[in-house]
Amino acid sequence: MYPFPRHHAHCPIDALPDLLYDAAHHLHRQLSDIPPCVLLTDAIAAAAAAVHLSYDVAGPDGRLMPCTLNTLAVCRSGLGKGTSYHGFFKPFYEFENESDGEELLLQEVSYRALMEALHGTGRALSIQHEDGDSFLDSQLLKKCPDKLTQFWSGKPPIKHRVRGISLVATDARCSLGMRIQPKIFYPFLIRTDSKTFVQGLWPRAIAACYDPVKFYEPMAFFSPPSANQAGLKTFHDRVTELLARAKERAVSEQLVREPLRLEDAAAAFMVELKHRIKQWESEYEDIAEARDRAWENTLRLGAVFHVMCGDGNAISLEMVQRAWDIVEWSLGQHRKIFVEAIAPHVQSPKVPTSPHPSRAAGKPRPAQNAQRLKEWIEKIASCQGDDWVELSEAAQQAGLCGRALNTARKRLEYEGQLMKQERRGQIYVRLLRYPGTGSL
Repeated sequence: MYPFPRHHAHCPIDALPDLLYDAAHHLHRQLSDIPPCVLLTDAIAAAAAAVHLSYDVAGPDGRLMPCTLNTLAVCRSGLGKGTSYHGFFKPFYEFENESDGEELLLQEVSYRALMEALHGTGRALSIQHEDGDSFLDSQLLKKCPDKLTQFWSGKPPIKHRVRGISLVATDARCSLGMRIQPKIFYPFLIRTDSKTFVQGLWPRAIAACYDPVKFYEPMAFFSPPSANQAGLKTFHDRVTELLARAKERAVSEQLVREPLRLEDAAAAFMVELKHRIKQWESEYEDIAEARDRAWENTLRLGAVFHVMCGDGNAISLEMVQRAWDIVEWSLGQHRKIFVEAIAPHVQSPKVPTSPHPSRAAGKPRPAQNAQRLKEWIEKIASCQGDDWVELSEAAQQAGLCGRALNTARKRLEYEGQLMKQERRGQIYVRLLRYPGTGSL
């Protein structure tokens, strides 16, 4: 259990459940230039666009909320954003063609057109932009970003009246997926003083930033696909199944979505996570708007994973743990996009030397040593393509030895996060990414 946030440089694409990861791996094999973070957000966007049609999710307190998820991928052109987008969203376009023009995905849309599409009870769709330049100049974003946040929240009914015609969207859902180039998005944020971020549109998104010009991007590494090697077609089949189920519900006028609930261990995890996030106000003060939506995004993403994988009746601990790994990483991406990338360049003034000696930094806490050791094991395993890492190598990189190393290792073993074995007199360790415990 860590009383402070974890910051991961690597995109946690392996936190996707097997069905989604195998689909992303399939596209990676087709075009290796696609950044992992783009594949990650597209997999989530497509899965959520199918799941939120028919399902809601209940938190530990029983309060229902939509499974709607927004995504934002900031990445330059020429790296395969289109290949990723069309790979994941192909079932939607095929389903629309076979369903007499019923729209599930929108691109160029006004607020009036959006309300016409969602008029009624229990309607849902998704706005997806392969390259969102035009969306930034749309009247929907300029004048009505608050409506998009209301559709994300699901309540109350949204009303629109123009020229004597009244439109009412009751219990409607609308997700947003944006793929945008840094050279277009950063100037937009600066020009508008990040108004849409402050209003809450972008903080609701699971964000990803691939901008090697401004930020260090670690080497991408894909683990082998799962043993069943589901691939992209299996993902397409599952999405098509969910779309057909949603259509059947609409035809039979089943207006209430099916509620999803957490198993006990998952509920305990979410309760503790809410407590931890409240303690992290200072760590995430510069992106407080995104921090305040992280818990709900974790719950929604865990529900989406659960439905896509068809696992049992209750959302498992593993699914919310996977979801939190992604959402926690996304908070760092929010900081890159909405703080660091658009910060004015100011030359640091010379700081006068203090006549008083500076106070020495305190020793790292055992929990901090354990986290640092874990992060280096993860980095080395990713680079070498093998989960088993020599403990001495990870300890050297983490700057740990002796008692501090033993304490860190035993702490990870006690929490069920680490497994060790001896090979020819050397200790090797492997991370257990999703231990079956109800704590962080």
